[in-house]
Amino acid sequence: MKNNSLEKLADHLSALFIASVSIGLIGLFLVQIIFMLPLSTFTYVGWVILCTVLYAIANHIKNKNHTEFDFYKVAEPLERKARRKKQNIEERVAIHIDEDGLDPMILFDEAKSGVTCILKLSAITATNRLQDYLSELYVLSEQQGRPIAGQTLMEVHYKGESGYYRLTNDGFSESIDFAFPKNSDLLYEQILIAVQRLRSDFPQLSVTKVNVINYQTMAKFYHYVQRLSAPENRSIEYISYCEGTVKICNTSYIELYDCNLQTILTSWMNKDGIIRSDNVDIDVSENSVLQLMDIELPYPESRLADIQIVKMEDTQKAVKLYLTFVELVDGEPTAEMSGLSLLMAGNSITIKKDEELEQDLISVADYFKQKSYAEL
Repeated sequence: MKNNSLEKLADHLSALFIASVSIGLIGLFLVQIIFMLPLSTFTYVGWVILCTVLYAIANHIKNKNHTEFDFYKVAEPLERKARRKKQNIEERVAIHIDEDGLDPMILFDEAKSGVTCILKLSAITATNRLQDYLSELYVLSEQQGRPIAGQTLMEVHYKGESGYYRLTNDGFSESIDFAFPKNSDLLYEQILIAVQRLRSDFPQLSVTKVNVINYQTMAKFYHYVQRLSAPENRSIEYISYCEGTVKICNTSYIELYDCNLQTILTSWMNKDGIIRSDNVDIDVSENSVLQLMDIELPYPESRLADIQIVKMEDTQKAVKLYLTFVELVDGEPTAEMSGLSLLMAGNSITIKKDEELEQDLISVADYFKQKSYAEL
């Protein structure tokens, strides 16, 4: 509000300067002509000096106003924006800050968080007992901001490592979530000891460990496969591969706009044997264009009905996908089905049609849960 008032004052002074110069000079000239009054040079000079002073004041206020930091117009300090531009694309913003401190809704959201691990504790009836155990293990706790919607955010420290946990109380039950950034292994071990002590007091306590890195790595692939079972799924356009990378183009019907939409999924296997579908430009192509080769589909027109994972002994070196196709005639499915297996190992892909599989198949949903969640 203060800056807006200064801007208005500057504008008024500028307008006053222009009006004063114009009216003053014309007025002095008319007075001299009509009344034949002699006006000295000093009168003209004095009038010009007065108008110049008004103009200088107006410019000073405008310039001062533009150099001040306006909190309501700038979302964040310029130096923070500059730092974000220098961040690596693979790095995620781990902490989102508002006027009350950290935002628990982002920090503990597996899809958006920048931490590496989250521990979820449920069915707790005495959270103060946990605080006692943390103190006994020399883990310092500090509340961040005010409680928001029944959630209290705490920051914990141990031997130079930091992490966070939130206490949630909805009036009926309590739960605790811990978030561990990178390089917080010592802190994680201490927290785990405290949690185990708490579990001995409350056997009904449920503890789930979320591997945030695996979750974010596989999330796009997981959701893509889930949509194949929806009634909007139409036809498969093409499947291409190159250097251990698979690209699938599928068509779905969008009822809201009454049109077909093509979606493309690019996936490969990372060094830990996990199917990955994020940061394609960095991890796959390294800023170069992949020369993809199309895979021959089993039917002239078909629908990709499902993608499953073939169980293998060594899951660190290879991942095997099994794709199920349904024949389409005039856009409608028939009873004809066919399978295609893709063995992804490093930078190579082996393709087999209608392979007789002796191993069991697991759904992508189960695979995703297996790699992302663990009950402790």
